[in-house]
Amino acid sequence: MSGRPKTKIVSECAPDVNPLIGIKQEEKRRKAREYARQYRIDHPEKIEQFRESCRRWRRNNPGEQARLTKLWQKNNPEKAKEIKRKWYKNNRDKANIMQKRYRDNNPEKFDQYHKDWELRNEEQSAQSHCNATNKWRQTHPLEAKEMKNRRRALEKNAVTEKINTEKIYERDKWICGICGRKVNKNLKYPNKFSAVLDHVLPLSKGGSHTEDNIQLAHWLCNVRALSCIKTPALCRKIAISTQHKFNKETNE
Repeated sequence: MSGRPKTKIVSECAPDVNPLIGIKQEEKRRKAREYARQYRIDHPEKIEQFRESCRRWRRNNPGEQARLTKLWQKNNPEKAKEIKRKWYKNNRDKANIMQKRYRDNNPEKFDQYHKDWELRNEEQSAQSHCNATNKWRQTHPLEAKEMKNRRRALEKNAVTEKINTEKIYERDKWICGICGRKVNKNLKYPNKFSAVLDHVLPLSKGGSHTEDNIQLAHWLCNVRALSCIKTPALCRKIAISTQHKFNKETNE
């Protein structure tokens, strides 16, 4: 005679029920949760008194509260991560303020944590750096172009300094230093007559990447000049060769 099986069989009609608990236990827990929810609604004063007593205990036992929290997080790592993830998602501004305050107060710890994370997640770190760099270049095109120019000057062992691109444009009053014609500030690359920075004495000829050796120019005029020294004869030649295209661009 076979005895009854000790394991509880869960009905296929109840897929959300935990098979390790069983239907009856799950129903009891559901009713308990509903009762607790309704009790909180019906007795807000008692709930507030209980919360106040909990706050008072946390104020009087700060070390004990931290110890119990860390112990629970250690014993329930998955639940702790999920709770933290939900809190960050629902309190984005507050989380950013707290992170900034922690970085300011603990710069060495934050740097070490960042380095350790990059070592553990090399591919993800490289991809995030690449995405952040591309986003910055799109939102700061002038600064990105200036950094590229300064790096190129350093590779040629030229004297360099930080250049404010817009300051150079305003200094030259939006006049091309090669052909002498007006530069339309609304035109952007890859338009042939968009604004670029040009080295008066090219870097390949020993020129420096400094404000006194940089001028505003059309992109096309800069390309036509190549690495030649801008003599008056060369500037006149470039102005004549680009006259037709410039007239066509301005008429359009």
